[in-house]
Amino acid sequence: SVTVHLGEPRTHATATGDPLRPLNHYAITKFYGEQVAWWYANAGRLSTVCWRLGQPYPVDFFGLSHLDKPENRTLAVTSRDLAAGFAAGLTADLSQDDWPDADRDRSAGHLRPIAGFALGHLVSASDVPAPTGYDLTVSARLGYEPRDRMTSRGPVPRGGDGGGG
Repeated sequence: SVTVHLGEPRTHATATGDPLRPLNHYAITKFYGEQVAWWYANAGRLSTVCWRLGQPYPVDFFGLSHLDKPENRTLAVTSRDLAAGFAAGLTADLSQDDWPDADRDRSAGHLRPIAGFALGHLVSASDVPAPTGYDLTVSARLGYEPRDRMTSRGPVPRGGDGGGG
């Protein structure tokens, strides 16, 4: 869950290797799950893609009114993008260990990139300009490309509102 980062002020595009500031106990359990998956991969017992999921849209407590705030648009993910991410994760090549965040500081308890394990953000694209949002470099390497773009009017197919990314 991207909640592992939500306790940190977001002033740049959040990468998977950025310092963790879990928002709450829920976020801590998500990070713990990532560590268990990493341990199994490191032991050669199970290859895993861990997705840090954004906030599914729409749900009863997170709808169109929430998209007025730019920070909410950067963390939202449509069901179509969730499906695309899960499909990418199932077919991803995990034989490499030179993931893009490998050079980040690991002193904050991050997981060392290894073959058989990958960690990426799974959010839809948004109309919020850089440098905020979530870095999708690792996600793209895993084969995930957002199909939807979050706007204050709701999700639109990427490119469907005259804009890019």
